[in-house]
Amino acid sequence: MANNYQALDKDIRDAEPINMLNAELIAKRHNVKPRMVLARAISLGIRYTPATPTPPSIYGRRQEGPTKKELIRQLEVGMKAEEGEFLGLDMAHRSALEALIKRVKDI
Repeated sequence: MANNYQALDKDIRDAEPINMLNAELIAKRHNVKPRMVLARAISLGIRYTPATPTPPSIYGRRQEGPTKKELIRQLEVGMKAEEGEFLGLDMAHRSALEALIKRVKDI
């Protein structure tokens, strides 16, 4: 068993810095799971780097253009309504509010 770890350790050290792609290739060669290769690499002090950077999340970022509150206010102004009169519209989708504003402008 020690010989297996020596060969595995050598392959892991040769692949430094290790990533998931390297781990999968080494795992196939040694008939182990990629997680085992990653765990062994970490225990040997070899740093792990992701193979490809993950794209940034689309959530939590503000979209371009006016906010929903500003869109609702545009509707209120366009329809000569009091501020806050369209209270429930803040739950509507942004695209629905934009379509409604477009329809109001067409009238």
